[in-house]
Amino acid sequence: MGGQGLAKLHKKLQNELIAQGYITSRVQFDVQAVPAGILKVRVHYGRIGQLRMQAGSSTYFRPDTLFPIAADDVLNLRRIEQGLENMGGIPGVISDIRIVPAERPGESDIEIFRRQDKYWRFTAWADDAGVSSAGRYQAGGALYLDNLTSLGDIFYLSMARSILAPPGKGNESRALYYSLPWGYWRFSALGGDSRYHQTFAGNFTDYRYNGRSQYWGLQTDYTLARGMNEKTALNAQLLQRHYRYYLNDTEIALQSARLTSLKLGVSHLYYGAHSQIALTADALAGVGKGSSHAEQQLRAGGSMLKPFNAFGHRLRYLGELSGQWASAAQPIQDKSFIGDRSTVRGFSGDSKLIGSSGGYLRNTLTLERDMLQPYIGFDYGQLAKQQGDGGRLAGSVIGLQVNQGRFAADVFAGTPMVKPGSLANERLVLGFSSQLSF
Repeated sequence: MGGQGLAKLHKKLQNELIAQGYITSRVQFDVQAVPAGILKVRVHYGRIGQLRMQAGSSTYFRPDTLFPIAADDVLNLRRIEQGLENMGGIPGVISDIRIVPAERPGESDIEIFRRQDKYWRFTAWADDAGVSSAGRYQAGGALYLDNLTSLGDIFYLSMARSILAPPGKGNESRALYYSLPWGYWRFSALGGDSRYHQTFAGNFTDYRYNGRSQYWGLQTDYTLARGMNEKTALNAQLLQRHYRYYLNDTEIALQSARLTSLKLGVSHLYYGAHSQIALTADALAGVGKGSSHAEQQLRAGGSMLKPFNAFGHRLRYLGELSGQWASAAQPIQDKSFIGDRSTVRGFSGDSKLIGSSGGYLRNTLTLERDMLQPYIGFDYGQLAKQQGDGGRLAGSVIGLQVNQGRFAADVFAGTPMVKPGSLANERLVLGFSSQLSF
């Protein structure tokens, strides 16, 4: 092989160690037996000496649960990155790490800096994302409590309700969420309820129709693998939902449902030099004796964010793809709905396409500026036709996003481009959303 060849091989192996995250480990060749055709390779692994907090860090914090590392472990940058990601899960927290030489040869100390000046957040919002049958305009707020236990956890409580709704219409909702990171794991619990009502005029009296829903769930996420610019994670969720519907004070038993489902999923995130790609895939099945369904679903999604320059301006493209495959026998609550601002834009959401299988593609092009960011979008969706459901939709939108400190807003105008005759004829759809954070 020769001296030059050995040097190239040594460099390649050393670079591979660094690429795998072993940035303080080194490769050593024993060349004494090379004339006999034997090359001995030794890897001297760099290890962790101590984990300690830097001066000026907040004291209410336990790094040992967020970082999947300990003293005397082989130092791997990917594990340190996992801890940094866990620390960065709370907005407003300033965090950093330094790798410095330790007292003993071959070891490095990890110095962690984390400063949290505020342990709560509050966000208020208002929009017109509701439907006309239960209240178009909505307002709400969410209270966040950050790092309650010194373990980097997050808790929030949110409440929302319709505003300016005509008499006889309205909706309201509440939600709870708690999340705790632990090394490569994240454990979450969620729950909430919502209700809406609307009044119909009869020949001799008015009828009040009510809908109520409750849900709770447990979820576990696990980071399976990390690379220099990518991450793969697994997740599992157990979710129970209960839907009840009433006409005046009489429950409509045929419409009510209790659904218990188990979801297993995988996600992959890639950070490229010029783009960011996120992929997800889930399998969902109804479980338990209390479940009134035996559904099976497959869901997949993906997004690509790509900034670029054109005509002297900084632009940003966002593509989003979502699909679902399921049997026609699935309950109405789990079917796909398209035709609103969260799926295919250009439609108000008062009437939507419904189907068991199908998906949609969203395309958004944004002009990047400091405060005002205009954008245009074109979306397309299609659901398989089964028992009168399904069809195709396409719509376009033009809008303006506003970001000024703690205030953010979005105003837009959309129009349908392709739709079946069964949907309402809407030539122009206007909308807004606003948010104020404290």
